[in-house]
Amino acid sequence: MVKILVVEDEYVEALDIKKSLESFGYQVPCIVAHGEEASEKAHQIKPDLILMDIVLKGNVDGIDAAFKIKELDIPVVYLTAHSEEPTVKRAKLTEPFGYLLKPFQAKELSLTIEMALYKAKMEKNIKKNQEKFRLLYENAPLPYHSINSDGIILDVNETWLTKMGFKRGEVLGRFFIEFLTPASQKKFKTNFPQFKKTGQISNFELKLVKKDGTIITTLFEGKVSYDLDGKFKHTNCIFQDITQSRKAYHELEKSKEKLKGVLNASSDSIFLIDTSGILIQVNDAVARRFNVTLSDMIGSHIKDFIPEEVFKNRWKYFKKAIDTGEEVFFEDKRDETYFAHYAYPIEVDGQVNFLAVYSRDITQQKLAEDKIRESEARYRLISETIPVAVYSSQPDEKSTNILISGKIRQLTGYNRDEFIENPDLWSSIIHPDDVEDVWNEIKKQRRDKSILDIEYRIKTRNGKIKWIRDRATPVMNEKGTIIQINGFMEDISQRKKMEDDLKSQFLFFQNLIDIIPYPIFYKDSDYIYQGCNQAFENFIGKSRDEIIGKTDYQIYPPKLAANYQEKDWKLFQNPGTQVYEAPVTYADGTQHIVIFNKATYSEENNNTAGLIGIMVDITDRKEFEDKLKDSLKEKESLIREIHHRVKNNMQIISSLLSLQLDYVDDSKSYELFQESRNRVKSMAMIHEKLYMADELSKIDFQDFIENLLFELFANYGVSSHISKNIYVKEVELDISTAVPCALIINELVTNSIKHAFSHERSGEVRVSFHKSYDNLVLKVSDNGVGLPEDIDFKNTKTLGLQLVNTLVKQLEGKIELDRSQGTCFIITFKSP
Repeated sequence: MVKILVVEDEYVEALDIKKSLESFGYQVPCIVAHGEEASEKAHQIKPDLILMDIVLKGNVDGIDAAFKIKELDIPVVYLTAHSEEPTVKRAKLTEPFGYLLKPFQAKELSLTIEMALYKAKMEKNIKKNQEKFRLLYENAPLPYHSINSDGIILDVNETWLTKMGFKRGEVLGRFFIEFLTPASQKKFKTNFPQFKKTGQISNFELKLVKKDGTIITTLFEGKVSYDLDGKFKHTNCIFQDITQSRKAYHELEKSKEKLKGVLNASSDSIFLIDTSGILIQVNDAVARRFNVTLSDMIGSHIKDFIPEEVFKNRWKYFKKAIDTGEEVFFEDKRDETYFAHYAYPIEVDGQVNFLAVYSRDITQQKLAEDKIRESEARYRLISETIPVAVYSSQPDEKSTNILISGKIRQLTGYNRDEFIENPDLWSSIIHPDDVEDVWNEIKKQRRDKSILDIEYRIKTRNGKIKWIRDRATPVMNEKGTIIQINGFMEDISQRKKMEDDLKSQFLFFQNLIDIIPYPIFYKDSDYIYQGCNQAFENFIGKSRDEIIGKTDYQIYPPKLAANYQEKDWKLFQNPGTQVYEAPVTYADGTQHIVIFNKATYSEENNNTAGLIGIMVDITDRKEFEDKLKDSLKEKESLIREIHHRVKNNMQIISSLLSLQLDYVDDSKSYELFQESRNRVKSMAMIHEKLYMADELSKIDFQDFIENLLFELFANYGVSSHISKNIYVKEVELDISTAVPCALIINELVTNSIKHAFSHERSGEVRVSFHKSYDNLVLKVSDNGVGLPEDIDFKNTKTLGLQLVNTLVKQLEGKIELDRSQGTCFIITFKSP
C-alpha cells in the first residue's frame, strides 16, 4: 500500500486530508506540523509521497524541509495557499511533483497524487534504464567513440580509454586524426568525406597510436547519426583490435615454410602414408636413413624400404591405428637399434584416410633407462642408510605411498609394506590434534605447488608419541601438473624436548623479571626490542606484544627515540656497561628521575648480540638528597654562626685577659694571666682548625702545632737563641682528643720557654707526634737545664703540670719523664 506523509500545521485540515487519502486507498502513517519533524519522519518511515504545506510551525518551512528530504528521492507535492512568485520560485528549486493551491477539491487532490506517483515511477524507470544504458555503454566489450563533422572527438567509452591508455580529459575535444599514424591519417582524410556521405563504414582498417607509443591495427565499423532535419549530427563507431590476429596471419604464412623446414631439420623420421601403405610425404631424415632421394620414396610402398619381417610387425600396429582411429605407440628393434613409433590417424570427412608416423631412435634412451635402474638400486641403498625415512607418494586424497625406505619402521614401528598396502595407515597414526593442520598444509602445497615443510606428532605402533619433521617437494610434468611427491620424515622429538625446555626456561626467566619492580628491557643489535618485564609495560603504557619487534622510533616521540638510540649506539660502539641518569615521563603522565643501567651481551663468537637495560626510579632518593642538601646548608649556617660566636667569645676572653695584664703589677700574677690567655688561644686555634677542616671529625695536627708554637714564641718574646723542631706524621684527631692534646702541648712548651733557657741560653724546643701501632705518642722536649730532680711532676703544686696530668688521665693515657738530655715528656694514649 502506498504510504503518504502529511505535513500540515492546521490539524483540522490535516485530519480532513488524511481522511480523503485513506478513502482513496492510501496509508497515512502520521501527520506532522513542523519542518524539522517532517525531515526526521521522512528518514524514519521512507514514505512513497509527501504532501507538504509551505507555511509550518517552527523555524523550518515546507520548502526548507523539502530541501533536506531531497536526498531520499521521495516525490513532494506542495499543498499551499501561497501563489506569489518568490515562493513559487523557491519551491521550484526543490523540483516538486505537484503544486496544489488551497482550497482544492478531493478529485484534484486524487489526480495530483496519481500523477505525482506515476511521474515518480516513470522517472525511476528512466533513471534505471539510463543507468543500464550507461553501464552497457561503459562496459561494452568493444571500444566506442563518436566524432563531429570536423573530426573532433565528442565521446568515448571506458573500453576505448582502457585500450588506448588515456584519461577522458586527455581525449575529448581533440581531433581523432591526432591518434592515427601518418599513413592512417592520409587514409582517414581520404575516406571520412565518403563516410559522412554514405552514412556507414565497414571493415575499415586504421592504425592507432596508444598513449605509451604502441601502435595497434584496428578494424572500424560505424554509422552516422542525423538530426530531425536529416543533417549530419555525429558518428557512432566501434573498432576491434586485430593486431594479434593480423600478426597471427603473417605468422601462419611463415609457419608453413617453417614447418617444412622443421620436418626436414628433425633427425627423427616423419612420413605420411595412405591406408594402403603408399608414402605421400617424407622428410629428409627418412631419405637419408634409406640412402635414397625424396622423389624415390614418394609414391612408393613403405615395404619397399624395410625388411619383410620388420614391415609385418610394424604394419600390424599401423593397421590398428587405421581401424580404431586412435593413435598407437609401440617400440621395436632392428639390428642393434631400438625405435619408438607413434602412429597418428588423420580423418577426412569422418573416415581415416592417412596415417602420420613419427619414428625415433631410442637406443640411447634405452641405455639410459638401464642406468636409471642401476641408479634406483643405489638410491634404495642410500635411503636405507641415511637417518631419515625417504618416501614418494601420489598426489591423491590419501597421499598413497608408492615408495618408502625401511627407516620408516624405526620411526613408526610399522614396516614399509604396511604403508604401501594400506593407504590409510599414514593418516591414522597422525596425532588427532594435528590431523586438520597437516591436511591443510598438504592442500596448500598442492594448490601453490610449493615445498611442504611441517612438524607434527605421530603415534607409533607401541603407543609412543613422537614429533616428526615432514619435508616434501612436488614433481611436475611439462604441463605443470603435480605427478608425484618426494620427501623425507625425520624424528625431531629430542629437538622438540629441547625447545620445550627452552620455553620453560624462558617462562621462568620472564616470570622472574616480571616480579622485579624496576622496568627491564632487552634489545638486539638492530635496536629492536626482544622482550621486557611487566614494570616496563607499565612504564611505556603498552602491552608486550606492542613493544616486542619494534624500535624506539615506533614507540616514543621522534626526539626521545633519537636520544635513546644515540645512547644505545654509544654502548654498542664501546661494549660493556653504561650508567646514566635521565628524566622520564611514565605512561600516567608523572615525571620521574631514573638511573639507566645497561650492559651488552654477546653471542658464542663474542660478537655483540644486543643489550639489557634496567631503569631504577630514584625520584624519592633525589627528593631526599635535595632535602638533605637543604638541611646541610641550614646546619652549615648554624655551625658558621656557632663558630663565629665561639671565636668572638674566645677573642673577648683573650682580650679581657690582655687588658687585665695592663693593670697587674705583680709579676707572678702577670704570668698567671698570660698563661691563661695562652690556654684560651690554644682552644680558639683548635676550634678554628675544626671549623676549617674538610671533615668535622679530623684535625690536621701538623699545621696546628706549628701555629701554636709560633704564637707562644711570639707571646713570650722568644729570640732566635731558642729554635723550634716539629715532627708530626699521620696524626689526625677528633675534637675530644685535639683539645686535651693542644692544652698539654701549650703547657709543656710554655714551661720549656720559661724555665729551660735562662740567661739567654741557646737551645731547642722539640714537639714530636706520631703513631706507634694502635697508639699515639706525643713527645714535648727541650735541651735546656732540665727539670730539677727534687720536683715530682705528678705531684706538683703548679697549675700547669697539674693540668697536664689531668688531661693525660682524660685521654686514658700515661705520661713519662726523661731527664737524660734536658727535659722530655712522653705521653702515650690509644689512637681514637
